[in-house]
Amino acid sequence: MRLEVEPILCQVDHSFTSLAIAGPRFSCPYHRHPELELVAIDASGGRLVAGDHVGAFAPGDLFLLGPDLPHIFQNTAIETGGGARALVVQFRQDFAGPGLFALPELKPVRRLLQAAHRGLVIGEPLRSRLRATMEGIHGAPGGKRVCLLLEALVDLAGAIRCTKPLASAGYDPASVPTEGRMADVLACIQEGLAEELTIADLARLAGLSPNAFSRWFRQQTGRTCIDLINSLRIREAVRLLDETSATVTEVCFSCGFGNLAHFHAEFRRRIGCPPGRYRRRTQDRP
Repeated sequence: MRLEVEPILCQVDHSFTSLAIAGPRFSCPYHRHPELELVAIDASGGRLVAGDHVGAFAPGDLFLLGPDLPHIFQNTAIETGGGARALVVQFRQDFAGPGLFALPELKPVRRLLQAAHRGLVIGEPLRSRLRATMEGIHGAPGGKRVCLLLEALVDLAGAIRCTKPLASAGYDPASVPTEGRMADVLACIQEGLAEELTIADLARLAGLSPNAFSRWFRQQTGRTCIDLINSLRIREAVRLLDETSATVTEVCFSCGFGNLAHFHAEFRRRIGCPPGRYRRRTQDRP
């Protein structure tokens, strides 16, 4: 995949764009644009690449993607039988004027827009409410649509605990090159977390030598490839400990760690306690 810069064109009498997308599948390439983007998935599923995040998307999901965050919604053959549909709202931070979000009353919105640089997935109960507001934006005339978008942002900023970031904390959109090798590498990592991942294989995918790949990866992401792989594996381990009854040993090997000692060391370093204690602590919470 090649990273493209997508021009977002507003109508002459509009300050931002609202779209209802429908088709056999989502056809937009791996791209970035300076506008923020609210995306409500109404039909179809597949894989979302956003920054250094690679994960699934499904009907009902809602995302806020920040400015210049590289992303692509890739459908899979099985999940596109009924076609792909989404509501999309694209807007610049200054769509209502350069000084609006400097107002003290809108400080929470400024924080929201900053958090959106990593991309956010929006959960319930906020998700359904925002989806309804987006539909209102799409059909509203004149200044009403501006009021509705501001309402959506204030609503989201006031319930930011209903969101989770997509890209990692150290991710910097400005560091991503204009070619799309990184998306292919990240997708390979995500799909192969449970298996052995070698620098040699990833370098071959990127068309680089192992040494050149390691330098390139660190330049683009600010971290080593192994550090990212272990971070993603620990994130998956936390999900399994929270959501399943799998034993610590089963979690260890299903996340791609070769031995328990390494798993325990990485988990303690990143989460602050061993996996068994983490599970007991979360189960004891009211």
